[in-house]
Amino acid sequence: MKYLRMLGMGLIAALLGAALVQEEIAAQEQNPNAKKAASKGPPQKPASTTPPDMTNVVYGSDKKFNVIDLWKAKSDKPTPLVIFIHGGGFGGGAKDQILTQIPLDEFLKAGVSCASIDYRRLQSKPGPRQIIYPTLFLDCARAVQFLRHNAKEWNLDGARFACAGGSAGAGMSLWIGFHKDLADPKSDDPVARESTRLTCVAVFNAQTAYDPRWLKENLPGKAYMVPNIWQLVGIDCPPWGSPAERFDEMFTTLTPEKARLMEDCSPINHLTAAAPPVFLHYLGQPLKPRKDENDNIHQIGFGLRLKEKMDALKVECEIVGGWPQNPESTGPDKTDLEFVLRHFGMKQ
Repeated sequence: MKYLRMLGMGLIAALLGAALVQEEIAAQEQNPNAKKAASKGPPQKPASTTPPDMTNVVYGSDKKFNVIDLWKAKSDKPTPLVIFIHGGGFGGGAKDQILTQIPLDEFLKAGVSCASIDYRRLQSKPGPRQIIYPTLFLDCARAVQFLRHNAKEWNLDGARFACAGGSAGAGMSLWIGFHKDLADPKSDDPVARESTRLTCVAVFNAQTAYDPRWLKENLPGKAYMVPNIWQLVGIDCPPWGSPAERFDEMFTTLTPEKARLMEDCSPINHLTAAAPPVFLHYLGQPLKPRKDENDNIHQIGFGLRLKEKMDALKVECEIVGGWPQNPESTGPDKTDLEFVLRHFGMKQ
């Protein structure tokens, strides 16, 4: 516990990208499993210094958070697009995380444009300012539609869109990829008429479900006790570090409405044979976890459970674990760049 305090709030947030809503920040800082995740950290790329061509383009109703930055690859022909969704426990993070968490410059050099989106923050307390699922997820889906709506003007290939991101951003990327197409052809809003379909999804430290009942049944450890997965559906829960019995009691008082939201916000529950190919990166975690291996909210078990289901549906799911000097992979690609370029039909 003393070591966690020495890490400091700023360092943990930077390494984990897992800031919580304000009422849970202090509790999360005492999370011993969060310390484990911090030691692994999101995969850090050399920081890009390339400025975006367009900044803070508003795509939705919230002019502060519904904004996009866009980097346009130089090309005479429409370019494919990678859409980055930042992590931060649904309550924090920033779209400039794209500068260190995906190989931005390498994508641009290969002829792939990149966008980084922001979205409204989780506010779990009941009242007029409450923001819970599905609002945040639908913000991200609308950003995809908005970019597709403007594809011709911005020289983008609307048929080749991919989502990328880490942690909460990874989960929302997978949710968009697996969910039925959210296009509403009868809408008066031309953006809402656009498709949310993706060519592929390439993410790191992904959660593939946010239903704490699923987490307890399918994964080791106390991941199901992380407060923000309860808050995501508007449930007030004990602070991190409370006895497991207090969380277990909450399962007995779930209303049908909250149970439905827990199921619906979990990407794995939307998986079908029509899903796009998926690349999952869990830095520093072996493909065959040992008994004492990482059991936190970024554990590779999320990816392994998803791969089992995708393999059964014969949909490609590639997992990369291990360290950069000794990577372990279930497929032909070692990096997100290789995977995305392959599915865009491009060469590195």
